[in-house]
Amino acid sequence: MAEGEGKGSIRLVNGRLKSVSDFGELKMPGSPKKRERRERMEDFEGDPEAVSELIGEIACGVTTLQIEARVRDLPYNRLVECLTSSSDRSERYKDALEIAKAHQAARILEELSYVALADIREAFDEFGNLLPVHELPEHIARAISGIEVTEEFAGRGDLRVKTGTTKKVRFVEKNRALELAAKILGMLIEKREITKELTLEELLVQGERDED
Repeated sequence: MAEGEGKGSIRLVNGRLKSVSDFGELKMPGSPKKRERRERMEDFEGDPEAVSELIGEIACGVTTLQIEARVRDLPYNRLVECLTSSSDRSERYKDALEIAKAHQAARILEELSYVALADIREAFDEFGNLLPVHELPEHIARAISGIEVTEEFAGRGDLRVKTGTTKKVRFVEKNRALELAAKILGMLIEKREITKELTLEELLVQGERDED
């Protein structure tokens, strides 16, 4: 409360007269949470090292601006403005996005290679038993889309006994993975046939050529 103002003092608020008792002491606009968020954003914008660190993490594919906006609880549009506020920052950010894109393409190709080159025999031991999940080789585990385990029983009540276990392993479709990998590597070229409707004049010319 300002000096000299009593409980009955009058203030002009948004074009309307109100007493101090109506609203208590004057407060800054916005809730405390919003003010804290705004202050954190201003601190980040004024910290070149923090900005450079974020750009580096984006380039490595560790994070994205969308993720950082949620994790840091900062406005996404303000983060974009921050990373494009100068030509230097903007160029570094664009380069980081290109590098991240290359990393993502490499990771996708790596995942496809696990599927395309998977050898189903590596999922079983020397006796033909399926390996426990934690013992599966990394490249085989990544090529598996699911494992279904069914326990089989016989009898009823106290006489019910387990007679066996059936395990079904589903691998990701190999042919599709090979096709996608080949497209990424530029080994496949899609051919598209384009048909064109001939005009009457073109049909007449073509007919004359056929007669000749």
